Amino acid sequence: MSWRITAAPAAPFRGAGTCRINVIGLGPAGAILALRAAQRGWQVHGYDPGSRPNAAGADAWPAWPATYGAFAPEIPDWAGSFFSPAEAIRVTPTPGSTKQLGFGYRMMAKDELRAAVAEAVKRSEGRLYDEVIAEHQLAGLPGLTVDCRGAATRGALWQIAVGYVLRPHPASDVALSEPLTTPTLMDWTASPAAESLGAKPSFLYVQRLPDGWLAEETILASTSHPTDADFCLLRARLEARLASLQGEGWRDDLQIVEEELVAIPMGTTAAGSKALAFGARDGFIHPATGYSVGTALQEVDGFLDRVGATQARSKHTGLGHSGVKRTGLGRSGANLMGLARRANVTLARALRRIGSLLVAEADTEDVQSFFAAFFSLSTADQLAYLSGRSGLRTARTMWRLRKNTGWVHPVLLPLYRRPWRYLRFGLQRN
Repeated sequence: MSWRITAAPAAPFRGAGTCRINVIGLGPAGAILALRAAQRGWQVHGYDPGSRPNAAGADAWPAWPATYGAFAPEIPDWAGSFFSPAEAIRVTPTPGSTKQLGFGYRMMAKDELRAAVAEAVKRSEGRLYDEVIAEHQLAGLPGLTVDCRGAATRGALWQIAVGYVLRPHPASDVALSEPLTTPTLMDWTASPAAESLGAKPSFLYVQRLPDGWLAEETILASTSHPTDADFCLLRARLEARLASLQGEGWRDDLQIVEEELVAIPMGTTAAGSKALAFGARDGFIHPATGYSVGTALQEVDGFLDRVGATQARSKHTGLGHSGVKRTGLGRSGANLMGLARRANVTLARALRRIGSLLVAEADTEDVQSFFAAFFSLSTADQLAYLSGRSGLRTARTMWRLRKNTGWVHPVLLPLYRRPWRYLRFGLQRN
């Protein structure tokens, strides 16, 4: 199958004049930033050692080995053509409790986005560079520089996964089983792989890709850096699960098109770059899901608005776009709004980090019960926790979740016994 991709519409121009922007790091967040900046008429220069400046289309942009998905409500209209059509998605918190969620899920069409942004950079009269830019060089680049080189990993929780992209062998008349061809966000049914007590719980994630179906065994949150043993554990669980769902002879019937290894540092803050930062570098990775693409899509236009306004003010000292000198009251109001926004983001990160640490330290049955309570919330409450960066909405969801879990749910008990430990972890900065 293939996904039909059309050109994304240009963003409305919100700045005055043309700005040169240097995007350092050309992963998904860097691509999203470069595309929207170019569509505003800014001249975009991209720096990444994996780029190929003399190639054309997607080949010019660095390759992205991972797959990326986002909740359908997170994807703005201008980005819709770079994602697969929305599909219904289900969860199985506990055995026999499968339910369909109230929002869809979409997978990124990586090559089409890479091709589109490479062409947009070219049209902007910018270019790509395959050189490494050291930290001390950032300030010396002409124009506006934004660091998109990825997350710092100190103090992170880790999401770890092993996935296979599967499809039937051409000579086989056996099809993939229904559980392996139904988009699934989380199936917490335990893998049949035999393991010692105390092993970290994991879930099955299933998504449609152009070349097959991705089945991935995932540890949602771990307090330790991933090791080879973690990947071996998850590979054994995945293969045992495939045998239970497809039959013991699944290797004879199915091709493994590709293996995906995932290690995502979750709940990180801004990495302390000497330049402006965007994407995972600015702490976009969700502390409870490991997702960041949806946040980048939602934040990019506001980010460019703010930096564009700052650029305009720096060119016209003390003047706004109207040419009228900004008053002290106006500057104070803008500063207060910025502080309130950052405080709300910080609150969301802290609350979600606390929740993820509690899950990381719980056993399988308690995690299953906890997610059964979570997915019994309304769709709006689920999305308030799973996406966006609003601390107030996150807090509201957590308060409502308490009604489903009660005060003494096993996942929550450690918080009452050692509250300062979890509070420190929630507020920890890298």
